[in-house]
Amino acid sequence: MDGCPICLSEFETNYALIPDLDCNCIYAVHDECWEKWNYTCIYCRTYTIHNTIEDLVEVYSRLQQRKNRVRALVAIVFYILYFTFVKIARTYGFSQILP
Repeated sequence: MDGCPICLSEFETNYALIPDLDCNCIYAVHDECWEKWNYTCIYCRTYTIHNTIEDLVEVYSRLQQRKNRVRALVAIVFYILYFTFVKIARTYGFSQILP
């Protein structure tokens, strides 16, 4: 490896190996060069970011599950606070404010 195949300058310390390409090309480039190159293979131009419909659906479903878990947690906390309030109100004789 003589240098970065994009900018053609020598490597010092800031480079990244890009082994996970669909085209199986393996080489090293600078991080900044790779970002500017728009994530396509330098040699065969294969696009390397995996954003298929299936990937996007999986990300969306994970976000929905996380959102549902947060809603359930909020509901549990609400009910705990409500029943604690009811118990305290009954204990101290504030039953006239209870529904």
